[in-house]
Amino acid sequence: MAIRLWALSALAFSLALAMALGPLDALPHVTDEIAYSLQARLLATGAVMGPAQGSPSMILFPFVAATPGLHGVFPPGWPMLLALGFVVAAPWLVNPLLAAAMPPLMWKLGRNLTNPRTAWLAALVVALSPGFLVLAASRMAQTSVLVALTAMAVMVTLPRATRRTSLAMGLLLAYLVLARPYDALVLGLPLVGWQSIRGRRPSWIPLLLLPAICAGLLLLWYNRSLTGDPFTFPATAWYQEEFPQRPHCNELGFGVDKGCYSASGQDGYDVGDALGNLWHSLVVFDRLLLGLPGGGLLALAGLFLLPGRGRLLTGILLLLPPAYMLYWSPGFAYGARFYHPLYVLAPLALAALLARLLKHWYWLPVPLASALGLWLASRELGDRYWCVDGSLRQAVEDLDLHGSVLLLEARGTRATAWPYLGVQEFTCDPLLESGDAFALTLFDDGDMMVRHKPSDAEQTAAFLRTIAPGRPAWLLRQRVDLDKRWLSPLDPLTGSP
Repeated sequence: MAIRLWALSALAFSLALAMALGPLDALPHVTDEIAYSLQARLLATGAVMGPAQGSPSMILFPFVAATPGLHGVFPPGWPMLLALGFVVAAPWLVNPLLAAAMPPLMWKLGRNLTNPRTAWLAALVVALSPGFLVLAASRMAQTSVLVALTAMAVMVTLPRATRRTSLAMGLLLAYLVLARPYDALVLGLPLVGWQSIRGRRPSWIPLLLLPAICAGLLLLWYNRSLTGDPFTFPATAWYQEEFPQRPHCNELGFGVDKGCYSASGQDGYDVGDALGNLWHSLVVFDRLLLGLPGGGLLALAGLFLLPGRGRLLTGILLLLPPAYMLYWSPGFAYGARFYHPLYVLAPLALAALLARLLKHWYWLPVPLASALGLWLASRELGDRYWCVDGSLRQAVEDLDLHGSVLLLEARGTRATAWPYLGVQEFTCDPLLESGDAFALTLFDDGDMMVRHKPSDAEQTAAFLRTIAPGRPAWLLRQRVDLDKRWLSPLDPLTGSP
């Protein structure tokens, strides 16, 4: 038994790591990941924020704020874990290691709710699922949240509650509060409530809630450190600065003042937009669960085969879609990432149906469908996903630009898409193209400084003289529309190539 679990864990780890180092070039691609990486690098040095930036426009990038000091705008829980990867110079290793925990957790959940045959198949499904592995190859927070929620689901489906499992659930809820507070509220708190009812011991309630309360206080301190107000999240402050005419655009709910970006180009977020986001997310989740369309529908049918505790867990997880309908962002990067917690039960439900329908070789459809799905996903991830690839890093290595200043200058746009992963239309613009450079570093760590180039040569020369005296300077010019770039040395005295 242990050997099979180790094998499935190794399989999940190896596939996630292969995607991280292969198609994704061991780099963060999506703007969220790059901001997470900034936060993690700062935390790895013991700092919450970097120094204030004299010219904030030179480090302009989504979800990165320059005042009161340089920082990313997301909650600190996931960056704290990711910082461990930066300590050992391998941030790309953290999520694959977390992915290795999912097959054993899924097997244990399956044993709590079903039978060994179904439990093993569920562990195989999650180890091979393209939707699970794509996020496990990234630097997004969702894999860590999924592991925490699945561990909580295992504990609440054990035959009886114990003091130890109650404390463990309290610590896991604390992590959710720090990593993704909304998921903690929507899913984590109901799971803890279920555990408290099962335990029937009031003395255990502090074990369940006290760690989360401490985490909440830490989050309030973190918010105050970055925004001056404990109840204002850095992301909220960033959106308010980005959209001063619509300061409530990033809040939950519907209305003309909600929704910071709109595919239609019109202001506002309404029920029709929410239903569109829901439908698209469910279609993508359905396709990526098994690798081919229909996996999610099979899992939906399999939910009816689960026993009573499985149905109660289903009821809690089904709070997620309506909760995210209240939020304007579709969350389509790396698949339907807002719906990733559904992986707590979807692989087990899918396995329950396959085990019931197929008497022999019941496991065979899983690797066949997943192999095709992983190939399609890897092909799109390697297609300059979110306008980022590893070619600039290779050029930096080839030219030995370590210790230099790299100034960015770009113009034009380019249309692209990654339809298998759920992105039908996308525009690479100069800001997103700068992700290639900012993925390498977002602050001056002594190795390299990356900044947007000032508007004229005189300003450039002044910057090089005052901020980076004596350091080699290079200019990266990009024609986004032509998908071409040129690297050339800069004269620090004139600011010209």
